[in-house]
Amino acid sequence: SEAAAARVLTARPSLRARVDRALARAVSVPGAERLALDMAPPALDAEGVSLRIAPAAFVARAARLVAIDVPRAIDLAATRALGGHPELVEQLALGLTLLATPADAAQPALTRLRAGVTRDDGSVAPVEVTDVRVDGAGVVEAFTLAGAHYQLGRPSEAAAILRDGKPLGPASLPRARVARVAGERWSDATRTYLRLFGAPRVALLEEGHLEVASEPGGSGFDAVGCGDAGVDAIEGVVQVSEAGGLGLRGTAGTTSWRGVALFVDTATPPRVHLVAVDGQSQGWELAHPLELAAASAEGRHLRLAIRGAAIEGTADGVRLTAAVPAGYAQGVPFVAAKDRGEVEVSHLVVGAPASAKKSTPKSSGSAKKGAAPRHPAPKSH
Repeated sequence: SEAAAARVLTARPSLRARVDRALARAVSVPGAERLALDMAPPALDAEGVSLRIAPAAFVARAARLVAIDVPRAIDLAATRALGGHPELVEQLALGLTLLATPADAAQPALTRLRAGVTRDDGSVAPVEVTDVRVDGAGVVEAFTLAGAHYQLGRPSEAAAILRDGKPLGPASLPRARVARVAGERWSDATRTYLRLFGAPRVALLEEGHLEVASEPGGSGFDAVGCGDAGVDAIEGVVQVSEAGGLGLRGTAGTTSWRGVALFVDTATPPRVHLVAVDGQSQGWELAHPLELAAASAEGRHLRLAIRGAAIEGTADGVRLTAAVPAGYAQGVPFVAAKDRGEVEVSHLVVGAPASAKKSTPKSSGSAKKGAAPRHPAPKSH
């Protein structure tokens, strides 16, 4: 209850100070939210100017969500942290702390507490949180739930949630939906992606797993660089709406990106294209497009590589080859999406893995010699 929370905070000034800072962040950080969704304006000022909720009420409501559905509280906090807002992880820690902290300041924090999980029918089943560990200020930083060990990062550490030593990502969060955001740079644990051209909106799901969405009404040439100049191989499992794919030797042009790309579309039947774009919104097929079978549920395996003067692209084993166009000697590997389209790439590999050097994908035919006439691309695909 709020009264019990008030007693705990009064007895522990250091904990009260942590709650005050968390409450201030909840209303002052643009885009921040609350773990307990009933703490909405006017309870929290929409402009972040004044605090209209007592610290005891703030932490008590976070604790209440933990008490009735701790798995959902973890999912919600982890999802918002993936989107760049760690404030909910801090609130989750404080909610757990309130449940683990006796009102008597002379008593140590509990190492085992009772929380809940909400069933599909709305009833709440009890669940034990064990191995609870607190930091020097008495705030919960680790615990075990349903056999899994969780660690809660601090706001200064971007507040990631680790489960059994690994960061929680969307694949581990059934309720997660990471927002796609515009920008110039996006980073995961191992790679930094840079805007190559246009106004792409990007969501980083896990390492080597991202979504790129083209800005509606934009140029149609939205692209994100994902490696260093001079890297001439890229592959991944790709799902598209409209059209999109993987590219090499990408640079920013005047009205589009410039580079070579392996694109797949969603026409009937779907096709794979090996194209070049000149940086001025004009492109052409480097090889005749080939039809593809229906994609698997996971998407299509695409690989594009340049060796010497030759380009080779494969989509689910369907192979296209061409000569590198004159003037396309350098640039970065990239992911590109067509206007109003979206591309999701998982298992992204930039550079030639050892396995790629030992095997060649099956071919269902290569392109005929000669290229189709120039035309706007990729909008025409």
